[in-house]
Amino acid sequence: CNSSLQELVEWNNRYRQKFGLVFLICASERSTPEILEELKKRYPNRPIVEFEIAAQEEMKIIELRLAKLFAAKAEVTSPMDRVRIIGEYLTVASEVHGGKASQTSARTRPPITTHVLEVSRGSPAAGIEVQLEMWDHFTFL
Repeated sequence: CNSSLQELVEWNNRYRQKFGLVFLICASERSTPEILEELKKRYPNRPIVEFEIAAQEEMKIIELRLAKLFAAKAEVTSPMDRVRIIGEYLTVASEVHGGKASQTSARTRPPITTHVLEVSRGSPAAGIEVQLEMWDHFTFL
């Protein structure tokens, strides 16, 4: 498996040189040889085709993360419960140290992440704020 891992690293480098970004795949329940096989299969693609496939893979990752998040919370009964659960990861808590109240971040890694790619550089874009909204019959919740 170590040779497969080394080969995967080499193919990832080739992929990045060709497409200007890292190989994106929903790796859940996939072995290193399976990922390597998929990378080799996708490598000949034209960039526009590969970007579409990468976007589909990102959607799979997001769907898995959301399903995992909500499966862990038994009290989810409405869309607003889902919004509340996501919001719990983004709260700031107050702590008292030596009699003085101070604000410290209680954030953990959010259950939902985004990857905004600066295509011209092939790397993550900096300084972009992303807001998650839910559409519900002509209004945002």
